[in-house]
Amino acid sequence: MDSAKNDAPTRHSARRFFNQSHTLMFVAGFDGQIIRLNPAWKTMLGFTPEEMMAYPFFHFVHPHDLKAVSTELQRLTCGVVTRTFELRALCKDGSYKWTLWNATPYPEEQVFYATGYDITRRKRAEEVLFETEHIYRKILDAIPDMVFCKDRQSQFTWGNKAFLEYYSFSDEEIATAGAETNQQELYRQQDAQVFSTGETLNILEEAARRYDGEPHLFNTVKSAITNCAGEVVMVVGVSRDITEQRRAAVEREALISELQEALAQVKTLKGLLPICASCKKIRDDQGDWHPVEIYINEHSGAEFSHGVCPDCFKNLYPDFVNLLPPTNNETEK
Repeated sequence: MDSAKNDAPTRHSARRFFNQSHTLMFVAGFDGQIIRLNPAWKTMLGFTPEEMMAYPFFHFVHPHDLKAVSTELQRLTCGVVTRTFELRALCKDGSYKWTLWNATPYPEEQVFYATGYDITRRKRAEEVLFETEHIYRKILDAIPDMVFCKDRQSQFTWGNKAFLEYYSFSDEEIATAGAETNQQELYRQQDAQVFSTGETLNILEEAARRYDGEPHLFNTVKSAITNCAGEVVMVVGVSRDITEQRRAAVEREALISELQEALAQVKTLKGLLPICASCKKIRDDQGDWHPVEIYINEHSGAEFSHGVCPDCFKNLYPDFVNLLPPTNNETEK
């Protein structure tokens, strides 16, 4: 009698907790039939307890989740406790809400007790996050530059499409991938510098071998990624292949050098040239007089081939004037 009186407040508190809790609670048999549930079901899904208890709980499970629920029920019948099991529950308006469940079986009674929580907002946030990550991944994969992330151990944790293709890595292999042996220590020092200072590091030129052994030159920028507390949690790097650019620069420098050498050999004549009105010799800066062809040759590099113009030919060889071809002026006449 006294024991019953002592248990009464406890049972009353338990009943109050069951009825007033916002958490979904129910008791069901291993056959799927709902035995008891609390009022939170109506608040969350819209069904009254009577409507819920008229069907097995499978009736309120999304068709795509039925197989997983059936498997989990088999585990319960074997005495295995359910932890954080997710399923979509039917609402009275025909929509579905994501719910998270924990359940404890009592095989000797052929029943289990379960509690559930509405995680629809969290799942939607996860879907938005997944979609956002998917979009960002597509953007990064469209970039021809290599983009990668590294942790404090200087280990690659992620790489975009260009990075994976350059080193011929899969998404799974990147976690165990390492840099070239002769470059590892240098890369560790660079990464450690970014982690310790949080400052961006611009490596103007560094060499890295492709998966087939062909060396390429890259301009790499490494930056710190921080968490909400301002702590550096990873290094992100962007490497641009400058092999062709560097090769073109070398060729351009060689061409410029050749042009400069050629220009150094070119001599030009400028200014007023003092020339003798009689013998046509030209006076140089030292006051010496030189024949025209010698002066021009020394100051321009031009060479002369000697011949006789028609007028001089007539004066020198009057008897052979008829051998001369007609000039342009004579032809026009």
